[in-house]
Amino acid sequence: DKVLRFYDYLWSRQGGIDEQGILDELPGPIRQRVAIYVNGGPINSIPFFSSCDEGIKEHLVSLLKPRVFLPNDTIAYEGEVGKEMFLIERGHVKVSSSDKKVTFCTLEEGDFFGESCLLSSTGRTASVFALTYCDCFVLSKNDFNEMLEAYFPSTRKTIMNSIENCVNKKNKTNSSINRNFIEYPKCLRCTGGPEVKKDPEGTGTEFATIRPDSIFRQIWNFIMLIAIVYNAWMIPYRLAFTSQIIKTNFIVDWSFDTFFFLDIYLNYSKF
Repeated sequence: DKVLRFYDYLWSRQGGIDEQGILDELPGPIRQRVAIYVNGGPINSIPFFSSCDEGIKEHLVSLLKPRVFLPNDTIAYEGEVGKEMFLIERGHVKVSSSDKKVTFCTLEEGDFFGESCLLSSTGRTASVFALTYCDCFVLSKNDFNEMLEAYFPSTRKTIMNSIENCVNKKNKTNSSINRNFIEYPKCLRCTGGPEVKKDPEGTGTEFATIRPDSIFRQIWNFIMLIAIVYNAWMIPYRLAFTSQIIKTNFIVDWSFDTFFFLDIYLNYSKF
């Protein structure tokens, strides 16, 4: 089914035409001009490439390779050694922890990720998941390094410093988000996170074991609505029209009061 969806999407986008094959058949100068026309926009949207001279940009666009991802595909895994940088031409992706509990950001057309692999052979700091069909351009680390060493050795240090500054900024932001969720677990529960673990020096572990969209939560909310409506109507009615204490009413009142106490407990520790 996934293979069929992949080719169905390619057909809807390209009409059965092998764009890369046609591009490879073109003479060098024409191929270069077509690559600049198609890929020049994504390159210019990247801060550490936009300031490069036109010669570097022309070489970069010729190195980009198209790649397609389906919804829910894992594009990059947290901890893996990255070998490619990704530029999003179309679609949306989510950058999060590997267990999907903490979402750092959502990226769309014109954004990029995975640039840390261009610096060194280090593990990726987050996982990336496709939310929709995604058309991406991929820049290989090996192709990038070979290009700099062969044609632009004098500007290599400047480009690498710019990439490092960008990576450090992203890592700092991700660390701040992760730290905030650890220090304030209620935030993650409010955003739908199923579980928040505090640091070892904290007071323990907080669990949001009942999700807002669960069947139990919906039933419980309905029961609480009935209890609120009952009290809002019955208490004024008794004060105005009755003077006797009926045993049945007394039992119902205490039953609903029990639900209210349970609701306080559930909101504090489970919801």
